[in-house]
Amino acid sequence: ARMSDLQQATAQKILADPAVENLTSFIGVDAANNTMLHTGRLLIDFNRDHGTQDDLMARLQEAVRSVPGVTLYTWAREHNPSALEVVEKLLPLGRALKTLHARGVFHRDLKGDNVLVRESDGAPVLVDFGAGISPHAPRATWGALPPASLRYRSPESLAFIQGHQYVSKSRYQYAMTDELYALGVMLYVLLTDEYPFDGEEQEEVIHAILVGHHLPPHMRNPRV
Repeated sequence: ARMSDLQQATAQKILADPAVENLTSFIGVDAANNTMLHTGRLLIDFNRDHGTQDDLMARLQEAVRSVPGVTLYTWAREHNPSALEVVEKLLPLGRALKTLHARGVFHRDLKGDNVLVRESDGAPVLVDFGAGISPHAPRATWGALPPASLRYRSPESLAFIQGHQYVSKSRYQYAMTDELYALGVMLYVLLTDEYPFDGEEQEEVIHAILVGHHLPPHMRNPRV
């Protein structure tokens, strides 16, 4: 099944919920067929007579999780792939990102947990564009930085926030380099099962990313 089929199946599950009145769009990118792009945002109108919004979101998240496949990191832990297999798995994802970026679309929360390895054919599928931006979608985030995971943030973005934390309405201009940095972190984690920059406290992680010193992957995993 292609991503369009998965989208349709997921949309049907969401629409089956009695609280959902309307489903505007669903987003996903099939890395095995990256010309099939769906860059709308998931917009749901719901009936408040059918429980709280938190209850509804819990049910919808369960519906989305039921799409066949495992996360990229789960796939790596279950299959213990070689370095070549890891690169081969990420190549179609890189091509899909190239197509997205050419259209001005950025995921902005790229990480292994947001890539599903499809059960039917093993293709990587990029999901969860909740923090994404597109020329054709309304702005969804308002902070100085997009709501991404710290260990995947580029040093440029962290340096920006340190220098502008007291500047009103300052906003980091997320770029292709930020997405490529996150892709590099994913590759490192897949090869070593460790983050290139880490720490027990948030400040330690930020410092490590800004300094930029890390162990080469082969020193953590001799198979690389």
